[in-house]
Amino acid sequence: MEILLMSMGTRGDMEPFLAIGHLLKEKGHDVTAVMPIQFEQEVLDTHLNFIPFDKRFLEMLESEEAKSFLGQKGNILTRLGILRKMYLQMKAVHHIFIKEQYETLRDEQPDIVIFHAKIYMAYIWGMQNKGKAYFLFPMPQLMHPNEHVPSIPLTKNMGKFLNLLTFRLLNFFTAKYMIKFTKKFHKYYPGLKMTNKRVRNFMLDEARSMIMISRYMYNRPPDWKENVRILGFRERNKKVNWEADDQLLDFIRRYPKYCLITFGSMVNAEPQKNTAFILDILERYKIPAIINTYAGGLEEQKDAGEHILFVNRIPYDYIFPKCYLVMHHGGAGTTHMAIKYQCVNVVVPHAVDQFYWNKNVASLGVGPLGVPIKKLRTKQFENLFLDAWENISYKRKVEHLGKLMEQENHEKEILSFLNLD
Repeated sequence: MEILLMSMGTRGDMEPFLAIGHLLKEKGHDVTAVMPIQFEQEVLDTHLNFIPFDKRFLEMLESEEAKSFLGQKGNILTRLGILRKMYLQMKAVHHIFIKEQYETLRDEQPDIVIFHAKIYMAYIWGMQNKGKAYFLFPMPQLMHPNEHVPSIPLTKNMGKFLNLLTFRLLNFFTAKYMIKFTKKFHKYYPGLKMTNKRVRNFMLDEARSMIMISRYMYNRPPDWKENVRILGFRERNKKVNWEADDQLLDFIRRYPKYCLITFGSMVNAEPQKNTAFILDILERYKIPAIINTYAGGLEEQKDAGEHILFVNRIPYDYIFPKCYLVMHHGGAGTTHMAIKYQCVNVVVPHAVDQFYWNKNVASLGVGPLGVPIKKLRTKQFENLFLDAWENISYKRKVEHLGKLMEQENHEKEILSFLNLD
């Protein structure tokens, strides 16, 4: 089978596709990943074919506007203004992304397309090629309604009516903008009726949806249809072409209990001040820590003590099994890995679904309720961080849940759902 994986976003949006791609490649299928060019090495490390998307989407996420928005700088009106500016920047280059999507689907003629919700041309391709299109979500609560919780990024239960309304609104506007941005290419799909209702019917009822999260982390609503499945958390081997250096190995030998601090792909407006605040806590309480500066959300500081090690890139599947606590941004993949490898969680959410995973971590008892990035430099954060470091109940609960997650294996179900068994 010729299988196309199409995703757009940050690294957290790529990893579930790469994990599925690795599985399908092992089963003998010809798998091509279509992703931003910045992720070329990750695709090649997974031994998949690669077709690059334009680099400008991720470049916009590294802009000063993006840093201010993800860092929750200013009040709500300020952030809405920043979001509008980012939208206009995206709109200016969106036609490039849409054209790349159309040409890839036209040229590759795949048997199956597994795609991210941001890949608008795949909606149209899927409506024309019935039974061949699959959404892949690294999080729940986007498209398919749940009466008990609102759509992401909201987290507070507002009651059945309002909860369901958030999903209806999100799906309505998703369909609206999909039609708007792809209008130029509708002529190449003759016979398709491109109405808002038609697109929403495809999204909810026709396309199959793979939600790649643990069943221990989310209860599937009983009224979901059979075309929507929770198929477990999968990860690929991230240690390819990487080896621990002597400095890291020495740190691990010297400190039997330490924490890892990472914001993953998240940036923020004040990485130096945020790092300095964290270092102050670590210094006062003599807590050993590895600090990952990967995307620039945290910055190396030369005057840090010997119990602090800065790294720029470290595979989570290498370091998580070795550390006691992980302080992170709350991305779906990072949260799942931290729990699977039995690390206590401290979440500092920046955007979108990270607020949901923060709340989920607390409700599962595998860490305290974290604070958003804009409240990081507060006494409240210091108290909850120390609670996570010292309260053994979090460790006991995450050890139990991690063992359950480690036993999850939905490989046969995934292949059956894709009609590849």
